[in-house]
Parts: sequence; C-alpha cells; structure tokens
Amino acid sequence: FGPFARELVAARRGEVAQRTIENAEWALSYLLDFFADWPLPEIDVQAVDDFRRHMVRLSESRRLAIERRKPLLDGTGNPLRPLAPRTINMTIDFLRWVLSIAREYGHITENPAVGKRRRLKAERKAPVHLDSASQIEALLRAAGELDRNPRFRISDRLAIVASLIFAGPRAHELCHLLWRDVD
Repeated sequence: FGPFARELVAARRGEVAQRTIENAEWALSYLLDFFADWPLPEIDVQAVDDFRRHMVRLSESRRLAIERRKPLLDGTGNPLRPLAPRTINMTIDFLRWVLSIAREYGHITENPAVGKRRRLKAERKAPVHLDSASQIEALLRAAGELDRNPRFRISDRLAIVASLIFAGPRAHELCHLLWRDVD
C-alpha cells in the first residue's frame, strides 16, 4: 500500500492545486501509520473497519491526554486535537480513492473502502445565524484575534468578515473583489 499510495500522490503534483496535495499527504500520513506495509490485495473490509476503529481510539487518546492536562504534541509543539468524525471520514475517503485507482490498475478486484458502513456517522451542524449585535461583535473580535496570531496563513479576516456582515456581498463576490472596486 505505502509505495503505491505515495506514488499516486507524487504523480498528482502539478496536476492539482498545492492545497489538494497537502490534504492528500495529511490523509496519507494516517493511512501509512496503519497500512504502509500491507499488500494491496490483503486490504479487505475488515481491515478498513479496523482502521476506522484505530482512528477512533487515536482520537480518544488525544481527548484523554488533553483532559489530563498533558496533551500529545505534534512536531512543532502544538497540541494534537481529537479527530472529529468528519476528519476520520476524510481519511477513509482518501483510502477509498487510492483503492479505486488500485482497482483500475488491476491490483485488486474490488474496493473494500466503499460503502456507508465504512464511515463514521457525523452529526450535521446546525446552521449558524447572527441574531444579535453581541454575536456580531464576538465574531469580529474573534476574527481580529486570529489576524494577530502568527500561526495562521492570512491576516485579513477582520476586513473580510466585516465586509460580509455589513456590506452583504456573497462570498464569491467578495473573493473576486479588486482594489479598484473598493471605495
């Protein structure tokens, strides 16, 4: 599995956006921890289910470490947060994609990662509505705090959020806004 999956990700460089490659490498890091040395034909439904359970246990260990006030840390010293069901499902989706290519190439006869039962049930989040001035104020304060945090890639959140709230453009209109359009 490991060499095949790494080769697939490497072959996509230049074909897809860099962010897509980063997401693939992120998912692959979890998959390689579990499946790196597995021959492709030996990955079956049981193995996929075992991987899902492994991810749930990993998430739980992170949650417990945080509760004990001794969080597990990543390579940069940041605490590792528990994995949400949606996040675990993203790794399973990536596994399904890798195995679909393996099937197309004839390495396996069927894709064991296909099916709703392979994924975790993820609760749908209720839509967010800004109903009061205090909610808007809190959102703007949070955007400003994120702008001041050097760990994040962008620093224009406050301006973007304020524009979306007070001027009312659609998100895609704001994204395509040019400086010449700003008065």
